[in-house]
Amino acid sequence: MIFNSLTFIFIFLPIFLLIYYNTKNKYKNIVLLLFSLIFYGWNNFSYVLLLMGSITINFLFGKLIEQNNKSRKFFLGFAVITNIAFLMYFKYTNFFIESYNQLSRNNIALQNIILPIGISFYTFQAISYQIEVYKRSVKANKNFINLTVYIGMFPQLSAGPIVRYNQIYKQIENRGNINLNNFYEGIQRFILGLSKKVLIADNLGVKTDLIFDQVVSGIDSPTAWIGMLSYSFQIFFDFSGYSDMAIGIAQMIGYKLPENFNYPYISKSLKEFWQRWHISLSSYFRDYLYIPLGGNRNKRTYLNLLIVFLVTGFWHGPRWTFIIWGIWHWIFNVIEKILAKKNLLDKFPKIIRMLTTFLIVSLGFIIFRAVDIETAKLYFLSLIGLGENAGGFYTYEYFLSNDMIILLILSIIFSTPLFNILRNKGKNNAIFQLIYNIVLIIIFILSISVVITSTYSPFIYSRF
Repeated sequence: MIFNSLTFIFIFLPIFLLIYYNTKNKYKNIVLLLFSLIFYGWNNFSYVLLLMGSITINFLFGKLIEQNNKSRKFFLGFAVITNIAFLMYFKYTNFFIESYNQLSRNNIALQNIILPIGISFYTFQAISYQIEVYKRSVKANKNFINLTVYIGMFPQLSAGPIVRYNQIYKQIENRGNINLNNFYEGIQRFILGLSKKVLIADNLGVKTDLIFDQVVSGIDSPTAWIGMLSYSFQIFFDFSGYSDMAIGIAQMIGYKLPENFNYPYISKSLKEFWQRWHISLSSYFRDYLYIPLGGNRNKRTYLNLLIVFLVTGFWHGPRWTFIIWGIWHWIFNVIEKILAKKNLLDKFPKIIRMLTTFLIVSLGFIIFRAVDIETAKLYFLSLIGLGENAGGFYTYEYFLSNDMIILLILSIIFSTPLFNILRNKGKNNAIFQLIYNIVLIIIFILSISVVITSTYSPFIYSRF
């Protein structure tokens, strides 16, 4: 089940909210757990069995870490390795087999392994729980239902945000903070996220997919640039749209999830970009990997960065393009650090730094989106007019239609905090609030009309 489906919006969510609100406080977590399992197992019940198996193991590991002072480090290491092995088996087994076959010229058969939705996200949350128990920043959870709610809560189960245990365990124990204001703001956030997904991201995706599918047969240079821009905005509105919907649903039941995006495309440096993009993942690697490796405190800064970006790329999926995408960001982060040490970056105007950062990020997304390294190489050649059979069947006039121009303009506007600034200024203005609510209703109706007439469109990051 996905958030942008009629089943979820008009059946699952209303029934869940109705039952949840009318359940006694001490039973609310049971209701949340049951609906989370229904949500997760909607299309494949085996996902639920894997999730519950993971939670059970982590529940036991948490107790072992807390109760064994002398062996705490051993049990933490065992817990982390077990979780990573669990993730590696389901997500990367066939990648390793394919890579081995290519290097050794063997022909080992691929395994019939189905990738469980959200496994990268809930596995990282489980690891966070073990680390926080080890650090003694929290106590091991003695309530199995509460730990299951933490790891398997349906709003953030499929694609985050990745929630640290110490960020939410008190909310789970207190069953959230339900009030009318939270409910109203949650609905607003959900509608805005839905509109990002179905009105902007999915429409951009139609032509983005066509452009990337035509790379091998040939695209001209303007088309390549249009595709690059289109995908940069598509992935932002798709993923931030999901995060908005997840945060909104959680807010409806009184939970406050961490923000995952903060207008990353206005960043004036790559360092700032990673402080604004997929914040829950980048901060996770900062705190649990980069800093423990030594961070900026020793001569291994660049090596530490390389490890972090390699892991970041590999986390996204079993493809070499993701690893190269990680290396791409490492290279430019190193260059940026060298320039910053020489005080050269601040000499450029802010708008130049912003556009340069956006260009580097967008070029990197070509590697991220390409199905393989060869396609990425052809795409880069197409940008400068040297692609395979450049100027094939589709030319830029086809892609740069009026609706595409409007979408790109809207994408640019809503990638900045302009809308949010206007909304905050009008918070205490009754007329503004009335207009804003009417606009929200119109946006919701438009979004639903698109959902009704469109085909199945999963979120990009739910595949990771």
